[in-house]
Parts: sequence; C-alpha cells; structure tokens
Amino acid sequence: MRRRVLGTTLIAAILIGGYAHAIHLGATEDGKLLPWARKMEHPLDQPVVAACKDGSFLMNLGPTGIRAMITKEQPKAFTVKFVFQDAKSPAKGLVKPGDLIIGANGKQFVDEHKFHRKQGGRGWPGPPFELAHALEDSQGSDGKLTLIVLEGGSPNKRKNVTLQLEPKGRFANTWPWNCPRSDKLRKQLVDHMLAHPMKRVHGATQRILALYASGDKRAEPLFKEYGQKLAKSRNDYHAGGMCTWGWGYQGIFLGEYYNIYKDNAVKPAIEALNQCYELGMTYTSGGFSHRPFPAIEKRVAEGGPKGYGAMAGPGGLSMVAGAVCQAAGLPISQRAYDRTHQAYLGGPGQTEHGTLAYGFGGGWSSVLIRLKNPASPCRSKEGVGYQCPTGMKNIGDFVVEKWSQGKDGKWDKTLVPPTGEYSWLKSEADSLLVYETGRYAQPGDNQRLVIRPKILPEPSGPYNNNRKGGGHNAPVGMGVAAHMIGSKVYPSWKYLGEHMAIGCASSPHTLWDGHASGEMHAFWGAIGAFFAPEKDLRKFLDYTKTWIILSESHDGQGLIDQPFGCQRNATCSINLDRTAYSHVALLILSIPNRNLLITGADFAKPAGPTTAKAHSYSGSSYSGSSSSASVPAPTPVISRPSLRDPRDLSADGHKALEKVIQTSLAALSDKGLLKKEAIRMSFTSKPVYVVAAESSGTITFQLADSTQTARVRWKSLSTKDVATVAVLLAKMRPESGDLQAVAGVCLESIGQVEAADEYFDKAGSSSKRKLEKLFN
Repeated sequence: MRRRVLGTTLIAAILIGGYAHAIHLGATEDGKLLPWARKMEHPLDQPVVAACKDGSFLMNLGPTGIRAMITKEQPKAFTVKFVFQDAKSPAKGLVKPGDLIIGANGKQFVDEHKFHRKQGGRGWPGPPFELAHALEDSQGSDGKLTLIVLEGGSPNKRKNVTLQLEPKGRFANTWPWNCPRSDKLRKQLVDHMLAHPMKRVHGATQRILALYASGDKRAEPLFKEYGQKLAKSRNDYHAGGMCTWGWGYQGIFLGEYYNIYKDNAVKPAIEALNQCYELGMTYTSGGFSHRPFPAIEKRVAEGGPKGYGAMAGPGGLSMVAGAVCQAAGLPISQRAYDRTHQAYLGGPGQTEHGTLAYGFGGGWSSVLIRLKNPASPCRSKEGVGYQCPTGMKNIGDFVVEKWSQGKDGKWDKTLVPPTGEYSWLKSEADSLLVYETGRYAQPGDNQRLVIRPKILPEPSGPYNNNRKGGGHNAPVGMGVAAHMIGSKVYPSWKYLGEHMAIGCASSPHTLWDGHASGEMHAFWGAIGAFFAPEKDLRKFLDYTKTWIILSESHDGQGLIDQPFGCQRNATCSINLDRTAYSHVALLILSIPNRNLLITGADFAKPAGPTTAKAHSYSGSSYSGSSSSASVPAPTPVISRPSLRDPRDLSADGHKALEKVIQTSLAALSDKGLLKKEAIRMSFTSKPVYVVAAESSGTITFQLADSTQTARVRWKSLSTKDVATVAVLLAKMRPESGDLQAVAGVCLESIGQVEAADEYFDKAGSSSKRKLEKLFN
C-alpha cells in the first residue's frame, strides 16, 4: 500500500475559499427561484418537502437539523427555512424558521456569499465555508456549537443559541489517512449506501465501485453480482439512444471485476464494447456524442437533426476502460485508446492549468468532399458513418465543399478543387482517414468526410502547471486515471497524468459544479486529485472536508445533497436525496485502501490463463483471431517463508546494485545475448520479455504475447521489479558468482530471505561476502 504523510495547510485552504462560487440563482417560468424550488426526494427529507411548499432543495447546515438558504439581501447569513423536530435534532426548540444565523462560536460571518461565477468564482464561500470550520471546532471538543441568531430576522433580537452536537473529533491533518473520524464516517456511509441504490447508470456503477473501494466485506457480493450481470451484456455499435456513457462505465467495471476475479465470462462483453469504442467514436475529436457517430451520420443523411456534438466525458470514460482492461489483462481497442490519448495531449496537454472545457478542443482537421465517379472504390463496408478501408487510394477525381459564413450569419458552400489550402488532400493522402457520409448532401452527391490526423509528440518531462485549476472535473479526472494506469505501459503518460491531476487538485471549489451531472464530476474529480503531488492533494482535501462537514445529516443517515454548483436552470442531475454526496465522500475516505485500479492500486491481480486471444483493429473493421498464442510461464521472484529476519539495505547499496544490474544487462544487450524469458513486472499484468537495455538508464520490455514494446527508465522501477530483473540476469549468467549474489541481495531487500540464501549458496563465499557488505 502506498502511504502518504500529508501535512495540514488550513491557511492555504482558506485562501482557496476566497475565489469560490456556490448557488446559481435563476427562475423558472412560474417565477419560482432555482435551485431552492426543486424538491428533495429521500423519505427522511419529506418533512422538509411538506413544510416548504415552494421547494425544499435547501442548504443543510451540518448535523444541526437546520435547512436554510442564503439570499442576495442577506449574503452573510443563513435564512432558516426548516428545523427538524425529531429527538435527534440539536436545533429543535432553539432555532426556528425565519431566524437569521449570522455567526458561530463567537465569530460573526465575515465574507459574503457569491451567487454567480462572474461575481467571485465558484465553491461555497462566506457563511457555508466559515460554518464548516466552526462545526469541526465544536465536534473536535465537547460538541457545543454556539450560533449567533437574529430571532425572526430582527437585528434587535440578537441572541446566542448553544446546540449540543455529537463530539466526533477533528479530521486528522493527514485525513483520510490515519484518521479515526474518517474511519467512523466511512463505516456509517457504507451502512447507508448498502441500503440505498442510485438511479442512473453512472450513479449505480459509481456507488458499487465506491462501496468496494471501502474494503467492507459486505460490498463484495454486490460487486460480484453486478459484474456477473454486466458480463451478460452485448452492446451494439449500431445502437441509437444515449448509450455512449454506459459503454464507458461498463468497460471500467468489467475491467475492475476481471482484475479481481479473472472471470472469463466477461470477455464477450469486452469484445462488444471494444467495437463500440472504436466504431462509435467521433474520430475528429476523440470524444463521443450521446449517440454513436454512425447513428448520428445516418440520421443527418436522412434529413434528421445533427444532435449533440462530441464530448470529452464519454471519451474519457472509454479511455479509463481501456487502461483498466489493459492492466487487468483484457484486450482493448488500441485505435480508440490511442486516439483519445491524442485528444488529451491536444486538450489539457496544451494548457497551463491541465484542465479542459466541455469538449477536448484542438480536434483533427476535416473536410467534406464529393466524388465525381459514382463507382469509386472509396466505400465503407457498412455504409454511412463508417470508415472506407481503402482511404484516398484510387479515390478518383473529387471536389471540396468549402463552407463560409456570411454577414447575415447564414452558411453557404461552394465546390472548389483540392488545391491551395486543400492541397494536403493529395500531398498527405496516405495518412488521411475517409468516412462515408451524407451530411447535408442531396441525393447522388456521393459525399465523403476526410479527416487529417495530427499526431502530437509525447511529453518528455513534467509540465509547468500554474495551479489555477478549472471546471468540468469529470473528463479531466478520467484522463488522470487513464494516463496514470496507462503509464505502467507508456511511461511518458505519467507526465500528462500528473499535469491533469494537479488541475483537479487545484479545483476543489468546482467539484460539484458539473454540467449535466454533479455526482459524476465530483466522483472523477476526486479520483483525479488523488494522483496529484502531496502538497496539491492536501490543499484539495483541506477544502473538500468542508462540504463533507456541512452535508452530515442530523440523524446519521448519509450526507445530504447540497445545491452547491447547481446550474441556474437546475439541469444538473443531482439525486436530491442522500446518495450523491454520500458515495463521493465514501470514495474519498476509501482512497487509502487502494482496492481498485482507478484508486491507485499498484499491481493488477495475477493474470489468468497464459494463452490469450489475439485481436486486430483495422479501419472500420474489427476481428478476433481464433488462434491462441502460447506464452511461456514467467520467471517469478521466489516467494517462500522466511527463516530469519531480512537485513536492511542502505540507500547507497540500492544504487550500487542497480548500477551493476544496468551495466551487466546492457552488456548482454549489446552482444545480442538477451534471452526471451518471460517475467512479470508491476507495470503490466501480462508477461514481458527484456529485449534491450542501456547502461545510461533505460530498459525496453516487450509483451510476451504481442510485438508491443515500452521503454522504461530504471528509476521508475519498483524494488520488486529490480529484484525480478536481478533474478532474470542471474539465470542468464549462471557462471557469474557476483550476479548470483546480486540476486540474493535484491531478494533479501524485499523480504525473500530463504530465496536469497539459495542464490548466496550459488554465488560462493567470495561473492557472497563482497555483496553482503551492502547491508547496513
């Protein structure tokens, strides 16, 4: 388990609060004020609904039993709208609807709440942020919270009211690591979430993932049952409807499920999903619309609406699915995986803050052309919306549709030859992608969509992030998970992953400000922040705990959904109950467990059978070969019980060993003497070969069941990886006593004492004495 030692930076968290945004105020056609006018749906919140006829989506003031709103007339106060009257309500009989709460624990609220991003940013500044810290102060001592109240809102009726809350202790400076309050809350949230399902596909999947991440054994049957259910699904890339979001979530869950249980029943479902990812993508952008690209193209060709454009969100989900499945040992659509990676390189990879807007931006150039020859071989196998496998080869003569917008705002087109600004259509013909289409065409137009790929270079080092953050956390956090998991195979991806992770960690104030789905944005935004450097993660967590404190219910039944970040038109898909905030908080509290690949698990579970189906993707076609390629059993790092305690290896000893291993392996590589012997490394669940090594500090691995290779720097290898390579080297050079002893020292450094002694015996006394000096 990776451990973090994180110091508190409360002052930094307060500074972050200075540029926060909260309630988007707007009005419906009937004049009711949003978001307050929406109605809570959880059974335990029905007393609020009954008492507040004009709407009950109010702000929850922590475990006080009070629901309130903040008005533009009183931006430094809570206007009380409802107080629970049950026995568990601390405010019962002490605070009443109509009262104004203007401070807590002897301090009047200082900052005004802001109601729109143009008036100060995002988050929950002013009274909510200040009350959250007062609540923690009280719960961290005797539980007494003193509110400064204007009875009935009158400044002449000011009084102090003391509420008795449950003393829970403070969140530790290292929360959620080594934090008793975090541990207790996690147990409460598991109890609540097991009893309350979520409605939407993404919510249902996120809920079960969060429950499994908690490590609570009660979640395992639910996780396994859901995985078995999804394994029976067969998604169709021809489908209509808003299916692309579900594709991503299903792939992620099935990958995590397979990684744990190695249930081969998921493979047909993964096969179908891979076709969907590849053929449903809007290839110009690397994202997806709500519907697959072919479905949209066919609808437009038939005279229907274009519909929604391509979004980064479902593209990010499909890439996370690819990363998780690859790490688990399942086949992926490499073509779709690589295209979305390029979209991230051209999106967050081109910004100083590592975030993006709603779509990826910087998409690949494309034009519509018309073929002059109706019998041209440039056709797809499945018609409109699919790639023509011959590309521009033998396409024949064609003209380009040039579109221009007039002063009246209307678009007009002219047909021009492929010269001048369109000369790339011929000079780059071999690399262009061609799709059959009928977009805004008349019968007989014989139209094609031509896409000009733009392959961006990989980063060679860390980005210079300005730490200003941004909005739309969901696709950024998805990109973080995909790239950090994927960096086990492609090491350069870690630079982009960390860049985006800093973007997420710098955006705690926008965590619930997600277009379409606040719960999706918060879930993936939190995952993204987890992979950030410790100082950035700590700032994120110190801010994040404030909404958790404010959302705690007075009855201990989950966290209350809040109107933070709710759009003015209230289209965000908040559940209006106690599931959205509860499952995101549970995920954050469970991240230290690292039970899932998306929450930072270091290693995939041991792979299943050593034979795997070979897959190929070409153009718009997908094929699965029925032949199986046998992969030799990998060389293990021997694992046996220890008969004595392992000795500690000094830091200088580690460096000396690595230098010997690098130099010796590079010498074999230079002479062409490396043997293809399969080993297992931490960055992939599949067996790999060492195919090249350089004394300067890189080693090249090849997947044992394919030609795919990856260059990895020595410094990125774990201690166990180094031991694995040392054992491999000892097997390749059995005549070298020194290398046998090197393997022995490496094995002992990871606690494998008995295995180490076997190699010391092979080394002989001279080599053993020489290398054992590296121990402290």
